[in-house]
Amino acid sequence: MPDVFTSNYDDLLEDAKKALGRSGRVRHFHGRLPQKWTGTTRLSDPPVVTSRDYMAAEERKRYDRLAGALQDKTVLLVGFSLSDPNLARIIRSQARDCRAILVASPANLSRGEQALRLDLLRRYWHGLKIDVTAIEAHEELPAFLLALRREIGIRQGQRLPQVGEDALVKSVIQSPFGWTGARDWRSRLRGAVAVAKTVAPAVSGDTSLRAGFYGIEASGDLVHLVSSAQSQRGFRTQPRRRLLADDPRPWGAAGYAFASGAQIASPASGAAFDRNVPEVQLLAWQGERAVQKRLPASAVLCTPAWIRYRRSLVCIGILYFSSRRGAAFERLDDDDELRFVLQYTLAAMIRPERVIEGGMA
Repeated sequence: MPDVFTSNYDDLLEDAKKALGRSGRVRHFHGRLPQKWTGTTRLSDPPVVTSRDYMAAEERKRYDRLAGALQDKTVLLVGFSLSDPNLARIIRSQARDCRAILVASPANLSRGEQALRLDLLRRYWHGLKIDVTAIEAHEELPAFLLALRREIGIRQGQRLPQVGEDALVKSVIQSPFGWTGARDWRSRLRGAVAVAKTVAPAVSGDTSLRAGFYGIEASGDLVHLVSSAQSQRGFRTQPRRRLLADDPRPWGAAGYAFASGAQIASPASGAAFDRNVPEVQLLAWQGERAVQKRLPASAVLCTPAWIRYRRSLVCIGILYFSSRRGAAFERLDDDDELRFVLQYTLAAMIRPERVIEGGMA
């Protein structure tokens, strides 16, 4: 894993790298304030906080390693506001290939005002020798990073869907591809539905609530393997729904969540869903569903199923809740609880050493 340079004081990045079994250093060029610090001992690398600290930072050679990386590596800036004049000056003078992801929400701006704003921001960053990719919401950041990761994997000869299918096959306790394993998964998913009704008031007493799982195939398809409502007859006779994982169109919320890399919870026809899907694609999708007399489900909440496999974080599919209630998943207070239920359910079906608690960070 490449080195990570951060201006954050905490050591949460170290925790994440340790959990994923990653190599590479986390370098804090503004000092450190560890989570375990009790306040009774002297910090070996005190954080840069005051104006005087910032003025002294360059004199103390805090930026030397970062300057070296800027000279001979491709550097991606994520979440940097460039409010530190020292950092801006070093990037402008040292960077060879520096790129940035800029989150620029339009808020209440018109389309023309937003275009002007982005043009001014890009000019400013280009003046610092930084190429900018602008996105309009923090929720889109995982999608960008996953797309970048997929592209790098392709150029290195890797096929992430193939790795995902291998991880699924070798990590499950009971294979959901046959009825014996699918029956065990169905039982676990039914338990998830029961628990969801006790922890989320919006779905309490919801007889239409379902849980299910889409698995990844080497072809790049997501295949609906099992649901809490599935019977043995249905498992053997009904055709399985298939979704192209890398297709950004919303062929079911499951496919969209996987393709975007975002954990979404919204009505299929609501504002949150519309915001993430181009209007032309959404209307075309709804039109095709209407011709098939299969209107969109009222509401879906889904989350990618991530596990540790071969020292990497691998997506083996997605888990979901669905409901005919339009407002079933609109309560943000319920969101974390329901996702935890899905993750706990996954932990019961996957070998313990494979599961990453909390899914994607």
